[in-house]
Amino acid sequence: LANENSRIALSNDLVFNNKIYFTTVPNQTPNITKIYLTSATSLKVFWVTTGDEQINGYRVAYRPLKGGVEWSTLAVDKKTPSLHLKKLVEGLVYMVRILAFNRNGNGIPGEAKEIKMKEGGVFTDSFMDND
Repeated sequence: LANENSRIALSNDLVFNNKIYFTTVPNQTPNITKIYLTSATSLKVFWVTTGDEQINGYRVAYRPLKGGVEWSTLAVDKKTPSLHLKKLVEGLVYMVRILAFNRNGNGIPGEAKEIKMKEGGVFTDSFMDND
């Protein structure tokens, strides 16, 4: 347990009754691996994380590129690597980003990706697969 306590002391976590309690927010940054339109008003986004630290889940944040609108967020559990966003506005360009969270708060958001909502469109980029 001495080695565990040393590791924990360095990462600001606590041990109580041989249970680890995390006192910091996640420092891993999820990366979007794929994003595509499923209709003119909906899209599907997939992501992966780096690292294996304790998290409770992910938040998918999205907003129109223009207009100064606040980020809308939806949360999923830590085993869910994708989300289908619906009821978006056709013709707008949206920014989408992912972040990990635990009971202490939100981690660092990944890089935001842009996608234009249009009928029959499929978003492709060098970091994404085509469907």
